[in-house]
Amino acid sequence: MPDRGCLRQCLALILILGTTQAAVAFDVPQLTGPVVDRAGLLTPATEQQISTALRALRDQGGAQIVVLTVPDLEGETIEQASIQVVDAWKLGSEKADNGVLLMVASKERRMRIEVGQGLEGNLPDAYAKRIIDESMTPLFRAGNADQGILVGVYQIAQRAHPDLDVKSLFGSDSQNWRSSQRKSRGISSFIPILFLLFLLFAGRSRRGGMGGLLGGLLLGSMIGGRSYGSGGFGRGGGGGFGG
Repeated sequence: MPDRGCLRQCLALILILGTTQAAVAFDVPQLTGPVVDRAGLLTPATEQQISTALRALRDQGGAQIVVLTVPDLEGETIEQASIQVVDAWKLGSEKADNGVLLMVASKERRMRIEVGQGLEGNLPDAYAKRIIDESMTPLFRAGNADQGILVGVYQIAQRAHPDLDVKSLFGSDSQNWRSSQRKSRGISSFIPILFLLFLLFAGRSRRGGMGGLLGGLLLGSMIGGRSYGSGGFGRGGGGGFGG
């Protein structure tokens, strides 16, 4: 029969381990709207633009897309923290399971897209990863987290709902956007010029215009890639979760 002293020590150890685990658990913030910018990465104008577009998308029966930025992950990995968030927030409808979380951790320089199973056909893991790798990461590395998040949300919404006029929800001119995308594929040698254009567009964005999205798409497509270096944001991806 085990010694009582030994049993007490084992119980104390279990209690300590349980307390330690609870202490490092990620503190899931309250869901207050389409954008929960706890890290302060977004300008007021961009946050309003994203929130308005995502509410309109939801009103049309679309996915519930939510952006969460946090100062740090409190010892968790981005994968663990994002799962805790979607488990707590229950994004999307229970029947359609059409929720999407775009999460950015500032201190750890990590991003991740979690996708509800109902949208995995339109927004598979590979495409979610492409959005982060090729569109968002270059803008973050250039110090433009504000535009990186805007472009990421736009592309998530567009991919999740190819049948909807997502461009109009974000205030983008469809014809001009397509033209900029075509041109961007053939003029990668003119990055300095494009960067100046981006600064111009970004300035308009802060005054409530649409330049931030168009400029971000332009710059992101020109300097995008899969190599980050030590200063770059870490890779993210898509992962399914139940609603």
